[in-house]
Amino acid sequence: MKWIAGLARLAVVLAVVLGSSWTPGGQVSASPPSPSVSASTCTPGYWKNHTESWPASYAPSQVINTVYNIPTGLASLGAKTLLQGLSFQGGSSLSGAAEILLRASIAALLNGKSGVVSDTNAALSTNNRNRILALATALDNYNNSGTCNPSSVVQTPKLTLTKSVTETSFNAAGVTLHYTLIATNGGNVTLTGVTITDAKLGALTCTPAQPATLAPGATLKCTGAYVTTQADVNARKVDNTANATGVPPSGPALSVTASASVPVVQTNVSTCTPGYWKNHTESWPASYAPSQLISAVYTIPTGLASLGAKTLLQGLSFQGGSTVSGAAEILLRASIAALLNGKSGVVSDTNAALSTNDRSTILTLATALDNYNNSGPCNPASVVPPTITVTGVVSGRCYSDTVTPVIGVSDNLDPSPTVTITLTHNGNPPASYTSGSPISAEGSYTLFVLATDLSGNTATQTMVFTIDLTPPVVTDLTFNLNPYGFPPEHWLWVSLTPTSAFTSTGVYHVWGYVTDTLSIKSIAFTIYGPFDSEPGPEVTNNGLGSVLYTQTITAPTVTVLLNGDVRAEYDLTGTVELTRKKFYYYRVTAFDCPGNLGFFCPVVEIP
Repeated sequence: MKWIAGLARLAVVLAVVLGSSWTPGGQVSASPPSPSVSASTCTPGYWKNHTESWPASYAPSQVINTVYNIPTGLASLGAKTLLQGLSFQGGSSLSGAAEILLRASIAALLNGKSGVVSDTNAALSTNNRNRILALATALDNYNNSGTCNPSSVVQTPKLTLTKSVTETSFNAAGVTLHYTLIATNGGNVTLTGVTITDAKLGALTCTPAQPATLAPGATLKCTGAYVTTQADVNARKVDNTANATGVPPSGPALSVTASASVPVVQTNVSTCTPGYWKNHTESWPASYAPSQLISAVYTIPTGLASLGAKTLLQGLSFQGGSTVSGAAEILLRASIAALLNGKSGVVSDTNAALSTNDRSTILTLATALDNYNNSGPCNPASVVPPTITVTGVVSGRCYSDTVTPVIGVSDNLDPSPTVTITLTHNGNPPASYTSGSPISAEGSYTLFVLATDLSGNTATQTMVFTIDLTPPVVTDLTFNLNPYGFPPEHWLWVSLTPTSAFTSTGVYHVWGYVTDTLSIKSIAFTIYGPFDSEPGPEVTNNGLGSVLYTQTITAPTVTVLLNGDVRAEYDLTGTVELTRKKFYYYRVTAFDCPGNLGFFCPVVEIP
């Protein structure tokens, strides 16, 4: 079976030559060759006799244990220099196998082989002579596999930085956050002057002390702490960035950054007992009143109707008992307190438990709610939602000019609640709105404000208003004496050809249209006259003269046209009789929601 062992050794050799990596189990796992692998492979003897060719990241006098992790039992080898390691002779003991491996590994390191330090450390840690020699054989074959041309070694400096924080969140000022920062030399050359800084953390505790010299694969680990402030609570998070720098043997210094963010967690921090709420009704949230009946909040089964007839305040004094009704009293007492504490879902959970009519089920929920009510500090102010104020616009109003809503939000505990503001225009999808921004486009608007404080309490406010800049238009219609065939009346349509409106004396019926882009609030129609001569400016401008007919329609019924405008039809009651062939003055006026005026005022003559 020697030929099988020979094939295994050949596989190891080929794997190393082709750029594979060796594992502590003596196995070879394929991996793509690193870009930093040298095109030159020289033997230990070459490197021992040509120290002038060593890459700048390593020095002949450098101690082996500054590059490799040497087990305690082999400490004497670690105390030797890299140059001395190239002269190790080996032997039949475990220490002799380690000498053979270190001699080959140091040469492979100087040849620029990627991963050789970690592979060597892993092999030495097994304390297994066969495994150590297996890697030594692979590395010896690697060192003899190519042309010895040390000038072709590619130096690839690389520095990485990771940053982690132990705490996942915080909820107040004064909380200590603990950070860990690790800088790693990920290249194939030694880095000097490696340091980690973090302005928010200040002084760091580091191993090794910084500035540090890191061989390839080595790390610098630092820890630091930060105490949160009220400004962090207001900002809803703590963000900070660390920086690591290092100097390679040649080329520019390396600099990398790493950041971490810790959010504020929103939790209700107040849970008060039934006794507190019974004796401090002034602290009750505005959504509940001591005199409110229990049955107005909970769904009480018929068999427990007497309990539902009590007030919430009386429910906080329920004593309980050994019956189902007694269990229901215990549950309602705890549930009312949890309700005042702001616990979500407590009403539906209580209703479900009561509906079972099962004493054990009812008491199980009562116990859970009692534990909740006693779980935290009693700070009822934390259940009060934020207060929202809106100035510059009034809900339900119409405006004929630009409006500038200004939103203010305050909270009794949280100095900076989270605020979301959206504005909907003419039914389009809501868009983000910034308080104090002018709104000037015509249309209907819905302004929505949502405020959330640190305890998770929310408040909302909705403002609905209209901007209407265009006056109503009295529609230009074609005159028709009798469009519906109702003799003997005439139908008087509003027309921009007034002389065609009155052609003879007789009885007229008044009808017409008014249109507006958004709203029509009222329409009025008036006929003045007759006048022996054409009325002057005092009539046409001020509406002076004898009123033959007048009527006003407030809040007329409107329809929406295809183009989005609204139209109101006025079909006024009664008639007007024109008895003489003289001058008549009539006018139609219309007002929209914000008070814009539209009118039509012709003077006509019946010849």
